Amino acid sequence: MTPADAVDAAFAAQPREGFLPPEQRPHAALDRPLPIGWGQTNSQPTTVANMLRLLQVAPGMWVLDVGAGSGWTTALLAHLVGPEAVRNSQIVSGAMRRDQAALVFGLAAKMVQLSPVPMMLTSRSA
Repeated sequence: MTPADAVDAAFAAQPREGFLPPEQRPHAALDRPLPIGWGQTNSQPTTVANMLRLLQVAPGMWVLDVGAGSGWTTALLAHLVGPEAVRNSQIVSGAMRRDQAALVFGLAAKMVQLSPVPMMLTSRSA
């Protein structure tokens, strides 16, 4: 599978809609950033796809997604490298309600292990 095919498969497996606040879900197919709250956005799909293709991540690589926002890119990366190889972090306001925090981390929190341990993008065997 080419990197482009792998990214297309990740997009199909992790629809953007599931990582958006309910009021933004009708706009999920638009190729533009969408607000997710707290002054943050869910990135433009074309930008995310290009970034993932340029990264050329593959199964077995480790990834740290800092500033994971909605969790969508983290979920896409987990699909590309395997869920056990992705860590993410997001700093959110201490005043945030628990249900709001669950939205920020979205479905990615179910797929990846959250860890404060810094990691570099590298081969698992390195």
